[in-house]
Order: sequence, then C-alpha cells, then structure tokens
Amino acid sequence: MSDDFRIKLGTELDSDVGKNTQRQLDKIDNLSVKIEKAQLTKEAIDSIKKQIEAIQVQLPVGSTPSGGSGGGSGGGSNSGGGTRSRTPSSSTTNFTKLRADVAALISSLNNFSSKHTGFANFKKEIDGVEVSLDSLIKGLNEVGNSKDLAELRSQATALRTAFNGIYDKSVENVSASRINSLSNRIQEFMTKNTAITKSAKAELESYLRELDGGNISVQKWNQINNALSNTQNQMRTLGKLGKSFSDQFKDAAGQFTQWISVTSLIMGTVHQFTQSIGELKEIDDILTEISKTSDMTKQELQELGSTSFASASELGKTASDYLTSVQEMSRSGFYGEQGEAMAQQSLLAQAAGDMSADLANQFLLATNAAYKYEGNAEKLNAVLDGMNSITNRNSVSMVDMAEAMSEAGTVAANYRVSIEDVSAMIGTMEAVTKSGGSEVGNSLKSILINLQNITSSKIVDTLKAANASMTEMVNGVEQLRDPISILRDLAATFTQLDEADPLRAEILTVIGGKYQADVCLYVQKCA
Repeated sequence: MSDDFRIKLGTELDSDVGKNTQRQLDKIDNLSVKIEKAQLTKEAIDSIKKQIEAIQVQLPVGSTPSGGSGGGSGGGSNSGGGTRSRTPSSSTTNFTKLRADVAALISSLNNFSSKHTGFANFKKEIDGVEVSLDSLIKGLNEVGNSKDLAELRSQATALRTAFNGIYDKSVENVSASRINSLSNRIQEFMTKNTAITKSAKAELESYLRELDGGNISVQKWNQINNALSNTQNQMRTLGKLGKSFSDQFKDAAGQFTQWISVTSLIMGTVHQFTQSIGELKEIDDILTEISKTSDMTKQELQELGSTSFASASELGKTASDYLTSVQEMSRSGFYGEQGEAMAQQSLLAQAAGDMSADLANQFLLATNAAYKYEGNAEKLNAVLDGMNSITNRNSVSMVDMAEAMSEAGTVAANYRVSIEDVSAMIGTMEAVTKSGGSEVGNSLKSILINLQNITSSKIVDTLKAANASMTEMVNGVEQLRDPISILRDLAATFTQLDEADPLRAEILTVIGGKYQADVCLYVQKCA
C-alpha cells in the first residue's frame, strides 16, 4: 500500500470523527471496499484497524457498520482469493462490553424509576453538577469510554441514594388483589353486621368508594385496614354486631305490599319478637299520633317505623324514644327529614348529657328559635358539641347547661351575645356558683338585661364609674355596646378594686341585684 493512500485514508477518517453516526458508518463501509481492492502490508492493516476502532467508540449503542466490526479485510499479497477468517481484537471486545454495560445501567435506572414515584423528576447536585435521570440517560447514550461510564455509574448511585433518603415508600400503590381483598372484607362485614351504627356504616361505605377507584397507596390501604379493625372492635364493645332489629323488622315487613299497623305486622311473627310487644304497641301509637300532626303518607310512616330502630340503637335509645322526639318536632312544625334530623339531635343530647326527652326537646327548640337556626340540625349539633366540650373542661353537667340555655338563650340572642359566648358564660357561672341550671339561666338573663338598660341612670352611672360604658361612638353615632364587651371592662375594673371600695359594692348591688353573688364570682373569673 502506498504512503499516499495511507495518508489520504487517515485524513478522511480524522476529518469525520465526531460527525453524525450515519456518515461515520458510511465511511467505514467505503474504507472496507477500498481495503479489499488494495494491496496492504500488515503494518498498514493494523493502522487502519486502530482508526476504525476509534470511530466505533464514538458510535451510539447498537450501531455497527454494515461491512462488519473493526477487523480489516483484504487479500494481502497472496492471490488465492479466499476469505480470511478474523478474530475480534481486544479493542473490539472492550467496545462491545462497554455498550453492554451502558445498556444494563440504562435498564437499571428505568426500572428503578418505574418502581419509585417521583424519581423521574428528581434532581440532585453531585460534585457541583446537577444530576437527574434525564441527564444520566443522555450521558450514557453518548459515553465513549470506560472512564466516562464509571463516572456516570457513580452519579447514578449517588442520585438513587439521595432519592432513597427522602422517598416515602408508603406512597407506593398496592396491588389490585390487595385492594379487592380489603374491599371484599368490608362488604362481608357490613352484610353480616347490619346492626352497626349509622356513622360506622357511612364511614365504611366511603372506604368502599375509595377502594373502587383504584390507585390506593400503601399508607391509605393501611389506614382503611386499621379503620375496619377499629370499627369491628368498637361495634363489638357496643354490642352492635350481627343483624339489627331493624333489618329483622324489614325482613318481616317485606312480604307486605300495603300499609297495616306495626303491631299487626309484628304479631304475625310473634314467635320472633315475643319480648318486644310492649315496645311495638307504643311505636304503633306514636306513629298514629305523628300521622295526625303531619302530612306523611302511609308508606312514609312505615319507613319511619322501620328506620326508627337503627336511628335509636346507635345512640343506645329505644325506637319509641326516637319516635317521641320526631312527634315533638312535628308538633313544632318540623316535618319529614328535617324533623327526623332534629329528633336525632334530641337523642344525642339525651344520650350524651343524660337528659330527659322533655328537657332535650325543650333545649333544642328554644335554642333553635332564639338563634333562628330554622331547624338546621348541623348548627344544633355544633351547639351540643360546644357545650359538651365545656362540660369536659369544667365541673358542669349537660343538664345544667341545657336548663340555663333554655332560660337565658332568647335574651342572650336578642342582645347580640353569640351562642359560643353565652355557653361559656353559663359554664363559668355554674362551675363557680354551683347554683343549678335554672338559677344560673335566670341570673344570666337578669345581668344581661341590666347591662343593656339605658333607662336606668343608676346602672349607666355605675358602669361609667367602672370604666365600662354602656354606649360608644361609632362613626359619629352613639351606639349600645354588646354585654360581653361591657362585662370584660367591668371585670377588669372590679378585680382591681379594694374590697372596702364603695364602687365594688355599688357594682354588685346595681348590676347584680339579687344575683350580686353570681356577678361577683363571674367577673372575677373573667378578669
């Protein structure tokens, strides 16, 4: 082979290194043709092989020239025309291994990403360089030697280690089989235990809807699974496992297509309910009374009788207790679902506060009227929750709270005292005075009236002297202050007065009247 040809060959190869892959492959193919036609020495062949291998290192994974890989071919000086068998060189072997290692690392990274939510978008600065899955894949597709591969492998390891440090495995989704298994267990529990409380049933139904949607994380699956276990234990403690009396009632009622009295229906299966005849007779009487004060159809009355067992049992009350409350709400003008919802609040008050049905109904109706809740059961429930919270923090009973609210609620609402403030005042006064609910209610009512009595010069002057003026200027207009603001100012002054100060006695006498002891104790408590 002439020196001119060797120089030309080297120049052509060197000028094309680093250009696009297809052009590099075409060059190798063209060189192969030229080599086959040339008379090459062993030294020339070795030189060409090295240049071809240098090009191959720069090719992307899987790219090979159509004419073969790496090894040169040619007839040499012999003219036998036969094909010479070639063994891959060590450089070619190293290149093949490099490509295989790159492919394995790319596969490993993609597999890790598919199993770890968020890794595809995770970035981390490593040795001053921002590394991500995308940058690693790009670098691996362009890698040219084992040194570069080692560096990228090190970055990949560091990136995965950093991600594992923040990764929460609980966000991974559980398999469909685990979702179906849990869903089936919940459905089976609900089918076998219809006596569970309404709130427990609603909670389990919400979990079923979530499970039906699929894509449940490990954390959510564990939460639902634990909730099912807790519900089972709670219902067992309450004795609510098994078929509810309501369901037994419905099973017996299902065969009838026309309205008949509850007593007649149950007497048809008297062997199952021999101990419930008295209760059922009372239910029948109450349903009859409800029908007289409402426009409910026979079917609606039948459904009311059927659901009364479940509505009452979840609060530990009887169906007749529930229907009596429905009857009372009906008499007060609350019918249908609204009346039933208020009746449930009455049962809740009875169960939580150990109240009589009469007191619970009186309290709810009085509070509803005073604060114009218009039969909104959610608002009344919030009042009960607030009162219950007060009784948990103070030595006060729900009965006393209800009695006081029934007495003072209307006056408090008229004088712009919020339900929260009046509840707090009742709780504080009863905790301090131990006067009883009715006494505290009357005392509070008297105090509120005095604090708003602008016609009494004695009261107005006393409040001014105590820096607790009854009125204030708002936008140039004199307006009456709310009682709570006046009481706070009064408390601040009262507690600073010496016990022998005449103003102290004046406050008790003028503002408190016959309830001056309550005023004294309350204002000191509020200071």
